[in-house]
Amino acid sequence: MSRSLDAREVEQQYVASMGKALGQVYNRLQSECTLLNSTWQQFVELFATNEKRLEVLHWSAHYFFKVVQDVFLESTLLRICRISDPAATHSKGNLSLDRLPSLVDDVIRPDVEAALMRIHAAAEFARDWRNRHIAHHDFALAFDETAVPLAPVTRKKIDAAIQEIGILLNVIEQHYRDATTAFHRLIAPGQADDLVQLLNDAFVEDESFRERLRTHRLTEADLHKKWNEKI
Repeated sequence: MSRSLDAREVEQQYVASMGKALGQVYNRLQSECTLLNSTWQQFVELFATNEKRLEVLHWSAHYFFKVVQDVFLESTLLRICRISDPAATHSKGNLSLDRLPSLVDDVIRPDVEAALMRIHAAAEFARDWRNRHIAHHDFALAFDETAVPLAPVTRKKIDAAIQEIGILLNVIEQHYRDATTAFHRLIAPGQADDLVQLLNDAFVEDESFRERLRTHRLTEADLHKKWNEKI
């Protein structure tokens, strides 16, 4: 049975196939892209799958899940901005996709640069949110009714930006390793979908309990479970 590689071994594989400079940068950017996709996947599983899930979340802990919704959305937007930032801000270097054109082979550099242009365009809405709402609290936006509103955020826009980032990284991996990564297919235990299914089981049981309560058919088990089994 094969074992999973640890982080250092994964990096060594990229360095072996891409060279040290590109391999190290690519490895870190691929990890960032994976985290971006996983964060967004959790958001979609909770809040953008169907109305039934929203009903279950509202029933179980509506305030908590409103906080989770805001945090996951802002985290996704920040990750999109961070990975697509310039290679440097003033005198400080950034670990971003913009570092890749200078590191890749000449034969794929035009494709990498074209992909970067698409990413920058697709991420513009997220950058507006970061600059005027998340990282900074824009004064005009708070008090000036004539201020330009924040760019609309939609699932379609976020999906498009994330997809373009994955396309760029796969251009490079395909060239150097004859392989690609399905960033959008996170397979791991303990995801948001698992939580939703547990909450839905409790939701269904609660509906059944309320029906027994309404028809005066409560059992001793009902009373014990509802009032004495808190943790």
